[in-house]
Amino acid sequence: MLEADVRRFVFSSTCATFGPPERVPIDETLPQRPINPYGESKLMFEKILRWYDEIHGLKFCRAALLQRRRAQRTSLAKTIAARRTSSRTS
Repeated sequence: MLEADVRRFVFSSTCATFGPPERVPIDETLPQRPINPYGESKLMFEKILRWYDEIHGLKFCRAALLQRRRAQRTSLAKTIAARRTSSRTS
């Protein structure tokens, strides 16, 4: 990065760094408490980038899909499944 004179970096992170959300929708003001190796590794790299910025001046931004749509799809799928089960027993 230094040799190529890169000054800005976009890091693709994940909502997995937050662990189970305290509230929905998730936003970046919530504490990061990952509960799996994937979330932990992303959080570790975010910390490394903060230190790299401090030492070398590489500015970065964290881009994370907070997966609201995924939760909506899961909720919709559960609703559809419940209706199917209900109509079979009626």
